[in-house]
Amino acid sequence: RALIGMGEGSILARRLKAEKKMILRGSANLLAIPELSYLILEMEVEPGNIDQSELSVLTELEVLRREEPDAADLERAQALLERKRWGDMQTLESRAETFARIEALRGWRGMNDYVGAFRKVKPADVTRVAKKYLSLESCPVLEYLPEGGEPRNLSTEVIQKTLRGLLEPSTQEVLAAREKATRLAFQAGERAGD
Repeated sequence: RALIGMGEGSILARRLKAEKKMILRGSANLLAIPELSYLILEMEVEPGNIDQSELSVLTELEVLRREEPDAADLERAQALLERKRWGDMQTLESRAETFARIEALRGWRGMNDYVGAFRKVKPADVTRVAKKYLSLESCPVLEYLPEGGEPRNLSTEVIQKTLRGLLEPSTQEVLAAREKATRLAFQAGERAGD
């Protein structure tokens, strides 16, 4: 969630909004319940960019399935989650919500393991989980159009066929561009403990 859609360094904000100017805003939310969890990606786009933005976000997810994220991106996401975690403990209401969520997920005894657990996540773990859960086949698409806008008469079959045909070339194009891109020589430092 944090890597894809939390903060200005996330995939949605940095790549689709800032670099490609494809979306107006984007976010990711995770509903984590045992046996029924899902990741929701929301994007606000100009009506003329709907198709391209859907292809672009699916391309970014496919890149996550094929290549490990940069250590710097993972460090940013982990730092953001840690800041959010401690921010969630500032008021009684947010503390109660945090306690309830953790109790539902793994029991209150796991309360203090949260930060240490996500700090142990490595780039290879992200790729492994992306391969398992972030496929086109497991991705429902829901579009909200502006009132009075022209309706889109698309069937599920047409959307899937189109995206399947365009996803591989789009992914190859993005991977080739990133291979040529200059990257900063940044090495995230190791953080010890919780």
